Amino acid sequence: MFDKTRSYRAFYLPGPEDLPTYQSLALGLQWLLRRPGRPLVVLPTMSLLKNSHLLAEAVRQFGVTVVASPRLGDTDWSGGSILFWASERALEGIDEELTGVDAVCVIASTSRDTPRGRAALDTWIARHQATDLRDPEARTARRQLGPVVEIAMAHASRAINHGNALVTTEDKAYVVRTLQELVRSGYAYEVEGLVAWAIADGWCPAEIPRLRDYARGVQDGRRFRLGDRRGPEKGASKRWLEEVAERHAEATIGLAGAACRVAGEGARKRRSEEEGQPEASGKNPELTAVKPAASVPDVVPARDRDPVEGIHHRGQPGDSRDLLRS
Repeated sequence: MFDKTRSYRAFYLPGPEDLPTYQSLALGLQWLLRRPGRPLVVLPTMSLLKNSHLLAEAVRQFGVTVVASPRLGDTDWSGGSILFWASERALEGIDEELTGVDAVCVIASTSRDTPRGRAALDTWIARHQATDLRDPEARTARRQLGPVVEIAMAHASRAINHGNALVTTEDKAYVVRTLQELVRSGYAYEVEGLVAWAIADGWCPAEIPRLRDYARGVQDGRRFRLGDRRGPEKGASKRWLEEVAERHAEATIGLAGAACRVAGEGARKRRSEEEGQPEASGKNPELTAVKPAASVPDVVPARDRDPVEGIHHRGQPGDSRDLLRS
């Protein structure tokens, strides 16, 4: 899954536990209809179209294309922006079966409550650095691990076979013993931070629920039955700490070298000016600052959005067409 990670602007809306589904749909459709290109809505099943007056109005009034995720590859959609319900099948199909995607917004569904659904959505959000559509200016914060924890997990990541999804006794033993050594040595970790690191490191979605379970179990003092002797021995944290110190020393030496090069370049420039000679051509790339491009909001600010209280969706009163007008 996610063998092809395409580049596009990515957003998400929370599931029904944080925002009523009809409000997520209203906000998502408002965003979609303001985007250039041909609007596409991807549903887990076409029965949702029959049950939503808002979706039906979007199709009738604005020509929105609606397709079920199992038939995603059969659509004649020609490119633009996509709004879809999070499901493992849809998340995979967006990257592997469609081209010309400019922007995507995911609506979290109840399937996120399952380990596989949660892992699939977490992986998609992390890999595309998706932002909450309700606050598009806020970037998704990257959780960072402590340096010793990161070194230990990097060793574990290289030692296991990621194609086995942490099912084999060898891979399970290595990861659990790594986590046990960290906790025993006083190197705390946040479970979701560990998961975010693993996703960014390229762990497979099928591994994430088990990693989360092992990490919580070790924190809670659960006793694991490990049928294999693989994994770091007691005291391995001392070696990990030494590696952290070595990397820090290397980084310090690198910074000192860069400072010397900058100082040398400045001295040469001053000598050139004093002697009245033109400055040598070719700029030092380390001295060239690149000004980042300004970020342009991709959606209309919240104060300018249409209200969502009057949406006609599953018994909600009001005219659904009002909600789709820009």
